[in-house]
Amino acid sequence: MKYISTIILIIFLIVVVKSKDEVDTKLQNQENVISKLNQLIEKHGNDFYLSCFSVNELRPFSILQFKENTDLYNGKWISAETYLSNLNNKEREVLKSKIAEYILSKDDKFVDDIYSKIDSWCNNHKHFELITSNYGLSDKALYDVLIKFDGFEQMVASQSKTGPDSNEEITSVNVDEALLTAKNILSDYTKKQQLMVFSLIYRELSLVASN
Repeated sequence: MKYISTIILIIFLIVVVKSKDEVDTKLQNQENVISKLNQLIEKHGNDFYLSCFSVNELRPFSILQFKENTDLYNGKWISAETYLSNLNNKEREVLKSKIAEYILSKDDKFVDDIYSKIDSWCNNHKHFELITSNYGLSDKALYDVLIKFDGFEQMVASQSKTGPDSNEEITSVNVDEALLTAKNILSDYTKKQQLMVFSLIYRELSLVASN
């Protein structure tokens, strides 16, 4: 009887230690994810939160976390800026925590890829802003250049049912959605491929920019 009790005690201790190790590992993993997200926030600021509503892998999840954003849905495409404008600073912190939990629920490949995707998206967003703000070119002019490149047909193919998606009749809302798609396409490319695309963009835009 004493022998059986000893075995039960040993098994119990093993289970307790194993459970504690699992909890410690989970907490450590969560801290690592939060730390990496904080690094992205430090580097990109507000653009990080914008990426949560823009990056394909995160956009649907992020939208569903807040009732004020799900209430906006009307069957048409809604910009990331509109969704983000509904969140105060406290809610942005909540979003970061929820994104961390979401990342932890995914496999290792997703975890490895998502940080690079967010970083690339933020960098590409800044490049697009630089082009349209500093060089006086419209979003439509940038769209007209991008749609010529191989691989960017998806800008039109993925359009929501918000109206005509022909190049000649595209609306401003469609342009916003198309450029968000373009940033996602670019952010899936390697750094070298991204640089090659931007070199083509600047070359093409130089032909249409005013002196």
